[in-house]
Amino acid sequence: MKIRPYLNFAKKISFDIKAALFGSKEFPYDKRSETSLAYAIDYEFALSNSEKFYPDLDENGVPIANYLNSGFQYNPTRIASYALANYNRAVFNSDKKSEQNFYKIADWFLNQAENLFYYKYNYEQLEAPWMSCMAQGQGISVLSRAFLLSGNVKYLIAAKNATKPFLQNVKEGGLLDYFDNKWLILEEFPFKKDTWHVLNGFLYALIGIHELIAIDNSAFPKNTFNELLKTAEKGEFWFDKNWTTYDLQFYGSNIRNTATVNYHRVHIAQYKYLANKYPNMEFGKWAIIWEDSYNSFFKRLIALKNKITFRVKNPASRF
Repeated sequence: MKIRPYLNFAKKISFDIKAALFGSKEFPYDKRSETSLAYAIDYEFALSNSEKFYPDLDENGVPIANYLNSGFQYNPTRIASYALANYNRAVFNSDKKSEQNFYKIADWFLNQAENLFYYKYNYEQLEAPWMSCMAQGQGISVLSRAFLLSGNVKYLIAAKNATKPFLQNVKEGGLLDYFDNKWLILEEFPFKKDTWHVLNGFLYALIGIHELIAIDNSAFPKNTFNELLKTAEKGEFWFDKNWTTYDLQFYGSNIRNTATVNYHRVHIAQYKYLANKYPNMEFGKWAIIWEDSYNSFFKRLIALKNKITFRVKNPASRF
């Protein structure tokens, strides 16, 4: 019997318990994003602990991850977080080495065919290769910064190309979908049926689009973006029992997919960022409510109990 999956599961649970008991320092909101090109989430916590978060780099200095069932794979979102952390060091610390690292990653996104940032392993219903709004969104954020830092238009063109799946329906191979047949949304996991409507992935995509249209207002259709924002500000969709949910699986049922402490922190940071950019919408209201929940020891424990209950009933796929 292979013991590694059970050890990994135990490790994950132990981390969740620690985060519930003591809180977490991971995925903090970067307030510098309100007045600069700092990203919404400060990934310095990961870069300063590279042995844990980026233990393996390829021959070009690009992070590559070793997964349980699929071996070494490029994960576009992990790669993007590495780039964004290096960008901050380059800009705010005048670190030339970090600037070189940032451009290595920007060029990785630039050189992906059609600027589509595929995952090349199977996951749930998705067969390799598959796209994600999260990967496209974070890739756009990297490419947008590369353009602003270098002035080279090739990065801007690539960022615009990367939005194409956002305008194509999931059933047609894109990433655009509807929740409840009404609310326009972008999918982190573009299943052809029973889509999950994952919140953090959706928001990563919106942040990327926002950053791109701040450079070029014509880079993405305004009406589509506004409809996506209207869906995203409906925080009540992803709020259950005083805590956020990871997605909208089992929406309206008694057992929801409760977010871990760290994903809850990601949601808070993303909503704080959007609240600053769109103060007339309801992102700020939900950011306050969710942060109050995070700051409550009792609510963190309840969220942990709910998450464990969900995992027992719905074991996670391993890749």
